[in-house]
Amino acid sequence: MLSNEENHLIKIQTFFFFSGSLASIFLQIFLFKLAGFNQVILFNITALIFLLIFYLTSAWTLKLTSSKRLIQTGLLTFSLMWVLILFLGEQSVYYIIPLGILMGIGHGHYWSGFNLSQYILTSQEKRDHYFGKGTALIYLATSLGPIIGGFIIFFGNQFLPIPFIGYYILFFIVLILNFLIFLFAANLPSHSGIEFDLTQIITHKRISNWKSVLSQQFLFGMYDHIFNTLSAILLFLILNSESQLGTLTTFSSFLTAVISFTAGRLLSKHKNLYKLGAIGASLGILFFGLLQNWVGIALLVIFFNIGTPFLTIPTSSAILNTIDEYKESWQKKYFLLLERDTVLGVARILSYILLFAIFNYYGKEEVAKNFLIFISIFPLLIGFLFGKMRWQYKI
Repeated sequence: MLSNEENHLIKIQTFFFFSGSLASIFLQIFLFKLAGFNQVILFNITALIFLLIFYLTSAWTLKLTSSKRLIQTGLLTFSLMWVLILFLGEQSVYYIIPLGILMGIGHGHYWSGFNLSQYILTSQEKRDHYFGKGTALIYLATSLGPIIGGFIIFFGNQFLPIPFIGYYILFFIVLILNFLIFLFAANLPSHSGIEFDLTQIITHKRISNWKSVLSQQFLFGMYDHIFNTLSAILLFLILNSESQLGTLTTFSSFLTAVISFTAGRLLSKHKNLYKLGAIGASLGILFFGLLQNWVGIALLVIFFNIGTPFLTIPTSSAILNTIDEYKESWQKKYFLLLERDTVLGVARILSYILLFAIFNYYGKEEVAKNFLIFISIFPLLIGFLFGKMRWQYKI
């Protein structure tokens, strides 16, 4: 049985991801339609750089404010970004970097506050249950977002003679949802008083489990964010319809939600199921990179969406459980969360920079497909590293 605080965290995350699923995939498509691949990549690189910068500054801001205030500040920054997009309209393409900065600042504040709250408010014994339930509800919420968002765009564009009006209606709805999540976050406990020194990250003794966690997070960063961006654009190019893209994304997310409801409990009883996740995620990405048609889409959904929960749930638990192995108060261990997110953030930035550089020399669609084949190895490597650390703690 989860505590009230754990359930409240899940509620906030569920609404946050629902809001994101309504618009984030279509924000990428909106920018792609206006300016093509390069501007989409530039937007994401900018957002990830500023996410990392403002996540790192949270070590100092948490000495002055609380985790709850950081979450709320992040949500207000997201709202400002949506207001600017609505105001600028098609001119948004000329403000890619400022919009990316706002997206990054929002995520940097939100995730630094939320990750700290999540570590403090969850108990080690129930983390598989927490992440299993949370993952299931997040995927259930994100399964509804794309189909709703796709049809909002479709009907808006059909019935109102204004270019991109469907997108603007959708972005306005997300703006309202951000405000509601802001109100939900007001009921979270406040945590502050971090004891942080930059030298902690450089000089602390890394136990073997933590080295494995950091390696896994680097590999996650090399594929997770960029896969979502590339797959959304490539799926749109195959389907050529926002409503069909939304329907497909809804179905695949719903499938992952159903699997996630039982994955947490299954992993507690059958610990080797993480291998299913590693193999499934890798095969799904590989097949989609090789086959840009309905067969490739079907194999992506079957392998990636069924396998992913069996990899993300235990590796998410591993992060917090390994932090617990350091026998200090949470105020003195915040640098571990910073270190983990620095590794993850740097890897995500590197993946986009690498792709952006290659785009300048070769055909963009072909590069995108081959890049998927390249990153398909990373889930397998994560599974290998996770298997090496399993014996040292309970998943």
